[in-house]
Amino acid sequence: ANRDGDLSARASEMEEDEREQKVVLGRIFRRIGTDGGGTLSYDELVLGAEQEVEFRRWLRVMDIDSQDLKQLFSIVDEDGIGEIDPGEFIEAMCRAYDRLEDRREVCETHRLEDR
Repeated sequence: ANRDGDLSARASEMEEDEREQKVVLGRIFRRIGTDGGGTLSYDELVLGAEQEVEFRRWLRVMDIDSQDLKQLFSIVDEDGIGEIDPGEFIEAMCRAYDRLEDRREVCETHRLEDR
């Protein structure tokens, strides 16, 4: 029963982390959207990556370089109009972050098993 409690607490913690991430990403999106149009172009995204400290930190943590950023943008811009909206941006960044967390867990598990 204690294990269920631990899992439940962990799930709540993860949901809270995700909510916080989305708030931060929303704030980043608003800061890097220079034209006030409510969407981001690829150029705005690149400029934001260069100028916005918080965004740069996110990208560094996730090991996303300028080439990855271009790929990320083209994946997110599903309709190909050259603009992404806040929802698309936030979801893409969260997915990238989740994949990073999954990789970390796998690496940690392997490290523990190797001992």
